Amino acid sequence: MKRPRVSIRFAMLVVVLTAVPLGLWGKKLSSLRASHLEDAEYHARREREERHNVSVFDRGRRAGATNADEPAIVQLEQASRLGVAYHAGLKLKYWRAANRPWESVPPDSADVSENLVRQSRYVTLKPDEFPTARGK
Repeated sequence: MKRPRVSIRFAMLVVVLTAVPLGLWGKKLSSLRASHLEDAEYHARREREERHNVSVFDRGRRAGATNADEPAIVQLEQASRLGVAYHAGLKLKYWRAANRPWESVPPDSADVSENLVRQSRYVTLKPDEFPTARGK
């Protein structure tokens, strides 16, 4: 059986046609990794902020703060505790995604702590105390 003849020119063409798409894919993976690392750093920073908030609530409680049992304060504390878990989970998710940029990343779930923060703003107001547009 006669062996097929491969010229240098044909071999170089095969290498180029293989290397260019691989190079473009590698560049895309590199930018995805950078994006996931930015997301992981953002959530790491937010986790630190929420941990700080929780420690402030704990210090206030230990110091005997008189408003520690107000509904708005309790909701803010609960929101910070939920925020720690939420951002810690997303931080790990994006660090893992940065190490495996070829895998798809599922969308983030809703941050339940944000709803508690919004609700806590209106807990202490009575219906006649809500701000109005007339400048009451």
